[in-house]
Parts: sequence; structure tokens; C-alpha cells
Amino acid sequence: MAAGPARPGLEVLNLNFPFAQGAGARTSQVSVSNLGGGPLPFRVTAATNTGGNWLSVTPDSGNATAAAPGAIAVSANPRGLGIGTYTGRVTVEGAGQTIEAPVTMTISALSQSIVLSQTGLTFTAVAQGGAVPPQSLGILNAGQGVMDWTVNASTLSGGSGWLTATPAGGSTDAASLVVPVVNVGINAAGLDAGEYYGQVEVSSPTADNSPQVAAIVLQVLPPGSDPGPVVRPTGLIFAGIAGAANPAAQTVLVSNVTAAGRTFASGRLTTDGRLWFSSTPVGATIGSGQTATITVQTDITGLTPGIRRGVLTILFADGTVRTVNVLLVLIAGPGSSAFSLRTANGCTPARLLPVFTLLGDQFSVASSWPTPIEVRVADDCGNATTSGAVIASFSNGDPPLPMVSLKDGRWSGTWQARNTRTAMVAVTVTAEAGGGVRGTAQVTGGLRSNTTPPAVSPGGLAEILSPGGIVSIFGARLAEGQPASGSLPLPVQLGGATVVLGGKTLPLYYASEGQINAQVPFDVPVNVRQQLLIRRGASSTVPETVTLAPGFTGLYQVNAVLPEGVAAGDAAPVVLTVAAKPAGQSPWPCGEASSAGRGGAVPAYMPSPPDSIRPLSTPRA
Repeated sequence: MAAGPARPGLEVLNLNFPFAQGAGARTSQVSVSNLGGGPLPFRVTAATNTGGNWLSVTPDSGNATAAAPGAIAVSANPRGLGIGTYTGRVTVEGAGQTIEAPVTMTISALSQSIVLSQTGLTFTAVAQGGAVPPQSLGILNAGQGVMDWTVNASTLSGGSGWLTATPAGGSTDAASLVVPVVNVGINAAGLDAGEYYGQVEVSSPTADNSPQVAAIVLQVLPPGSDPGPVVRPTGLIFAGIAGAANPAAQTVLVSNVTAAGRTFASGRLTTDGRLWFSSTPVGATIGSGQTATITVQTDITGLTPGIRRGVLTILFADGTVRTVNVLLVLIAGPGSSAFSLRTANGCTPARLLPVFTLLGDQFSVASSWPTPIEVRVADDCGNATTSGAVIASFSNGDPPLPMVSLKDGRWSGTWQARNTRTAMVAVTVTAEAGGGVRGTAQVTGGLRSNTTPPAVSPGGLAEILSPGGIVSIFGARLAEGQPASGSLPLPVQLGGATVVLGGKTLPLYYASEGQINAQVPFDVPVNVRQQLLIRRGASSTVPETVTLAPGFTGLYQVNAVLPEGVAAGDAAPVVLTVAAKPAGQSPWPCGEASSAGRGGAVPAYMPSPPDSIRPLSTPRA
């Protein structure tokens, strides 16, 4: 099939730069792709709506082909700006087409911010089966200084005993390269087959976005089921100097969650035909609920500098196969001819080498549930890549996923599969380190439809919310029935659904399977990135992240011009929500009108200025 004419694309839908007051500039690497064929010369510009010239992009032009995207660096500099939310855009023009990516920068009054390595974890157990291996969350401080935090694990069903998180508290130094880890454990003993939901909440009194939540899903299969062995990590990177000592050994854990024992044998394969790594044991039997440790060791004796790839294959007695990718990076030592070709300061990186360590090839995941993704990234000099950008993209059309650096070469994020139009999905990570140094990796696996939990649609939630504003959330299985609130005060639950924003439960106007209308509380902190999630009965969505910004919002009696088919004389009062325009932008003329008795918010245009609007109520602190 012909590729068609050249046309530009951006790997991100929007860019967010959250800052603590007094922080320095930050840069995000972004790829400009060519979605067609042939060369694509492009130009890039950056513009802001408020705050002056805090947004910039370099270079301002480039070229992209289908095989080699162009690279740009988008920088946000909060210096000299006050606390607030600022918006802008990056525009790419090429082949007669224009695309834009909105950019939001928040400057918070507080100097610390919680970042979780994952916003959700999924566990699979077997009723009357073996123990489930734990998973972990990294807790980062995106601000300054030392941030103290506490952890609380809670469940929505199945009692409180099946979910644990340890330790119960700790601290994160923003300057440290060590990221503290919370271990999340599951005890499915005594649980019947079914689905169970919970959460791990991380709170800090000094963080602007406290609390932050990781959604936990536990799927318990019927007795006798076999979900397959769990192998972690799914990739290893070894780096060393040719002619020097062997790199340190690494381990792979193989867990059995079934009630019966499981036997495996392992084999090795390399691209150069030399068996330069070994694994021990080469085979074993794993008891119910047990975990076997495989030690992988490289032998670089006689190997020349270069990049080598291998695969550790683990074959189980029932025919199940798991693979672990092995990457070896050897650089030349001082005095060698290869070393003299490098810069005077040593090895100069030319490309990045990402390897998936969570989510291996031939994966199988369910839509709407959280799927942790982790990659380890090194350059071709063997150095861990700790800065730049790593973004995961999905062949099924799910939104791109920017990943979080864990400061040691690992990058992590949580994928919530939403589009189930294809049964197979390719997940591609693109790593950028600036200066055109980049690399990609890809795994392919299966995606099965999951019609149980609530889920927010892609683009089903506004990027920016304001205190007092009304937010419409679109998705699937959000609530039961189609109830609307008919009295004040507004309820916090409709149709079995509740909406939680930054730890606060929102009043609800309307709830149905596909839409919820809720009001943002007036007392939420602003100029921060915060999480929103929906609970329906004993199930929950994966948290969505939004920006909270000041805005002119509330309940008003106005001379609003409504679209055709929407009458101001509806039985229920019309609510006008003026769209939030951050950092001093005029909100006029724009807004949304909805009725408590009807689902859906529709645009409303206001011919009169703000001083002609008469508030129906004035919020009090």
C-alpha cells in the first residue's frame, strides 16, 4: 500500500510543565513524525497566551521521513513569573498542513510535588492457588528539598486484608538519585473468583498535589485456572569495557501463582552466534506460590566493542514460552584503535537503546485496567539515560504515554488500554536525549475487551478545570441508569457513581453510563496538576490527571445565546459555566450551558460583558 503524501504528526497530544515557585527551566524532547511518504520539511513555532515569552522551541525547522522523525526541544521557563497557570502552543507546519500541541505550565506556591512511577497496578491470582508476587511504586519529589510522605492502602470490596503497601511512610529527596519504593502486596487467600478494586494513596503535607493515588485491580480466576507464569524483568542491559572485567550479574524472577507445580527449561540465542551470556539454573520446578531466581551473567572475554543482542528463552512443560531480551554494550578501552575515534573526553553517544523490562513480547492485557510499562534506556556508550524524554505509543490509537524517569535509566508509566478495535497491539517506546540522539523499541501482544469497569474516553475530560466550574466527563460504564439531581444540596453519588478530585468528592448534577456532570469544589487548590477518578459501586477508573487553574466560573443568571434546540425555559434551571481562562485571560465570550434534567453540556455564547452578569450566589470561604 502506498504511503501517501508527506504530512506532519506529533508524538504528544499536549505538553504539561508543572513547577514549584523558584524552579528553573525544563525541556521536553518531542518527535515530529512523517505520517506519509517522502521527505517532510517542517517549521516549528512556539506561542503563549499569557505570561510573555516563557515558551520556546529549538530548532525552528527540520526534516522528517517515515523512518527518521525530526526532533525538537520544547522548553518552559517560569523565571520571573508569579504563581499561576499559563497556556501556550507549539505549532508544526509542513506539506501545507498545520498541527498544534497545547502547552500548559503551572507555577505552584508550594515547593514540592508527588510523582508516582505508576498510577495503577493489576494483579492476577487463582482462587485456592499460590501467592501472587508483589509489585512496586516509586515515589518521586518533582520539587525541591526533602518531602515526607505517608502511604495508605484501602479496598472497595473483598474486605481490607487482601491489599498491603509497605513501608507506611518515608521521605524523598529531590536531589537524590535514589527513588524510594513502596511494595504493594496481594493476599488472595479466601477470596472467591471475581474482580476486586482498591487503591494506594500517597500523601504529603508539603506537596501541592497531595494526595496521589495508584489504582489497584485484583483479578481472581476460578480454581484450577492457569494465567501463565510471571517473569520479571522482561529485559536486561549489560554495559562494560572490552578487555576489562565482566559486568555484574543480574537476576530474573519466575513466579507460579497456580496451585500446581511448574517445570521449566531455558535456552540462549544471540544475534552474533556466540554464547556470551549464561543463565543458572538452566531448569527447575517451581512450587505453588513460589518464585525461582535465574542468574544471568555475561562473559565478554575476547569480545570486540559493539552492541550485541540475545534472548533468554524459558520453556515450560505445558508449552508456554517466556522470553527475556538481553542487551550487551561494550565500548573500547583507552589505548585501543576504536577509542581514538571517540572524542577526547571518551565515548560520544550516537543512539539510545531502550529495552522493555515490564511488558514483554506476546503480552496479554485487558482494556480499562492499568498496565504498568517500564523500559530501561542506555546509550551506545553504556550510560544510563536519566534525562530527556521517553514516550510510549500504541498501534490501536490510544493516546501517547509520556514516561517518568526513575533516575537510574528506568522509565515507567501506566497504560490504560481504551481502544479495542484490534486484538493485537504494538507498543513502541521512543527515547530522546537531545542533539538528535534517539532510539526505539517495540513489543507486540494481545488486547482483550473488558466490559466491567468504568472508563473515561480519550479526550473525554477537559485538560483544565476551575474551582466552582462544572465538568462533563465522557466514557463508558460510568454510572447505572440515567439519574439527574433534582434538589439541593447536590448529591455526591448518582447512579452508584462518585467522582473524586484531589481527594475531594464532587457534587453531581447528572450521571449516566456515558456521561457524568459534576461541580468542582470552590476550595480546591489551583495552579497544580491533580488526579480525578470515578468510582462506580465497587469498581474504579484509573486516575486521570488534569490542571486546576483559577477561572471565572459559577452559577449565573445571564442573557445567554443558546444553540438551537436548547431552551432557556426548561423545567430545570439552566446552569452556565464560563470556561476557565488561566492567568488573567478574559473568559468571554464562551461557556457551557446544561440543565440538571438533561444530560450533556452545550456551548453558550455571551453577548454581554462580565459586569452585566448577576451572580445567583456568592461563595464564601
